[in-house]
Amino acid sequence: MAGLILADIHTALADQIRAGIDRQTSVSEFPDGSTVFPNVTVHSGPGQYLNPYSTLGFGGTADISVRLKIEVDAVDVESACIKIADYLSMGSGNESSILDAITADETLGGLVEEMILAPIEWDTETNPFVAYIPLQLIVKKVV
Repeated sequence: MAGLILADIHTALADQIRAGIDRQTSVSEFPDGSTVFPNVTVHSGPGQYLNPYSTLGFGGTADISVRLKIEVDAVDVESACIKIADYLSMGSGNESSILDAITADETLGGLVEEMILAPIEWDTETNPFVAYIPLQLIVKKVV
């Protein structure tokens, strides 16, 4: 890695999702105000986004927290839940799995040392049309 360029990491993650799912889905590297659904957007994590000094010195690491926001539209709540559940499903045969897409290359083409998937956030009572996939990305610093 030739430096810590955050936009490159967002782009690599979005590109990997685009390449990994066969469903018509808008994918954005950063929030862009899009109202095209379904939509997956790479957001900063809530609270801490970047810890540039996770470990100190040359060859140390930095942590980046992002959340993938999945938004769908549907005629009713049940249809929305079915769409979100499809995106969150894993394993062979599911060509809509965002989880399979992001774990296909956990280094994002060598930009990331390690990808840690946190518990998925989806509140079907409050907002069944939106789910979040939190990720912690560990990158090696170049000083």
